[in-house]
Amino acid sequence: MESQSVEKVIIILENYNFMKARAEKIMKTPQRSYDVRSMNYATIKPSTPTNQVHSSVESVVVHEVGELKELKELIKGINNVDYALERLDNVQREIITMRYIQALPWNVIEEQVAYGKRQCQRLANKGLRYMAGILDREQYNSELPLYKYLQEMENLGLKK
Repeated sequence: MESQSVEKVIIILENYNFMKARAEKIMKTPQRSYDVRSMNYATIKPSTPTNQVHSSVESVVVHEVGELKELKELIKGINNVDYALERLDNVQREIITMRYIQALPWNVIEEQVAYGKRQCQRLANKGLRYMAGILDREQYNSELPLYKYLQEMENLGLKK
């Protein structure tokens, strides 16, 4: 069970930059303000007799509401990963950040932190186990919804 939690944390860390970029993209997308009371279909000509105008307006609103929900989930996930990283000691945080967020090879990491490869791996594993405990306890109820979100993004082809 512990190894599955650690694997999920690794996947979340490896996608940390994607999560930040996706959140930034959503935040930069101009959001429209809708007031249903002000919509007037008298001035809008439907494109077909089935009133397709109504469906397209709903589609845009539903899409934007979905993006706002996604943004909230991303921000929550990013904040919780940041919180878990802050709880690690400086060396563990540095090793985990370089390995899983920056995707650096072990030989580069060992040069940066002045530890051997094996010691770096031990420190990283200890930190990952600690992070898994924090994330399970603090936000995820051992289900890790952010992990499920990342799987959905991959299935939709929006990731990597």
